[in-house]
Amino acid sequence: MASLPKNITDLMMSEAYNNSMHPDHPETREEVDGYFEKEFDEDASSQIVWIWYAEMDEKTCATCAGFHTEVYKNRDDIPPHPHHPHCRCWIEEIPANKKEKEKEPKIRKPDRQGRGNFGAPRSGGREHAGIDIASEPGEPVYALSGGTYTRQNKPYADDPRYTGLDIKDDDGNTNKYMYVTPIIPVGTEVKEGDLIGRTQPISDKYECMGNHYHFEVRDTENNAIDPDEYLPSHTFK
Repeated sequence: MASLPKNITDLMMSEAYNNSMHPDHPETREEVDGYFEKEFDEDASSQIVWIWYAEMDEKTCATCAGFHTEVYKNRDDIPPHPHHPHCRCWIEEIPANKKEKEKEPKIRKPDRQGRGNFGAPRSGGREHAGIDIASEPGEPVYALSGGTYTRQNKPYADDPRYTGLDIKDDDGNTNKYMYVTPIIPVGTEVKEGDLIGRTQPISDKYECMGNHYHFEVRDTENNAIDPDEYLPSHTFK
């Protein structure tokens, strides 16, 4: 799709758009939705998912915090927006299966936080338990292996902005994707190459670090497995 018209981008950045699920502000959401309905064909419209986002700050109520990053396959399943004046939350509409050109995964470049390779040294004598795959915020994340999406993970207990996916394979190994916004519901059966989420801006948290998503594999005893050995069909450079 071509770049968005300025009037649409202005609306999407506006406070009225972010509050448009509130019954006092339906018109902004309707205008933006109308634009995307014209841009996507009928087949694509059946592949839309809706994701609830909350601002996740001190003004966020417990209800909206509980809905944060929940994925809905049907618009009618979205819960009614709570009636509160301060808690900013909104719904993003995303084409779940719109295939974009998939890039061969590459390790992020070394920076002041270290290298993104498996086993790279970390503070406190630790070793990096996975790999950091270079990816800009909002870029698509595709499943590197198949399995069942079992739970949404939270990489940082003290920073709810960041999320990820745990996908368990047929042997019980868990593929962990971190700094990824899921666009599929928990319980989804995933095949290699399926679009599962969008990269989050981890460079906002670590300014000296190149943006990426983290991928690691854990066996049934929670031991870290080298992704190069686990996925010989991929070459992570």
